[in-house]
Amino acid sequence: FPLAVVSLNATLWALQALREGRLSRDAVRLRSVTDAATLFYVGTMYTFYDTWHGGGKTMSDSGFVMKELEEMCKRRPGVIFGRAMRPVPP
Repeated sequence: FPLAVVSLNATLWALQALREGRLSRDAVRLRSVTDAATLFYVGTMYTFYDTWHGGGKTMSDSGFVMKELEEMCKRRPGVIFGRAMRPVPP
């Protein structure tokens, strides 16, 4: 899958989450807006990878996966943020 497209969308969703105040609590806790946005981005990319790889997705599923991820970023930013904080399995 073209990760550049996913990366651009993850950046957009992180900026939107910041703008809409969905990362404010995390930014205050971390004392850094940049760190909060970066961790949200990492969580988004990890969630994409986990969904794609773990679900055996193909290019024909890409639109659905991206739409689902976008909705998750909007409705459950804490879950996305939390994904970046947990250890990556070997």
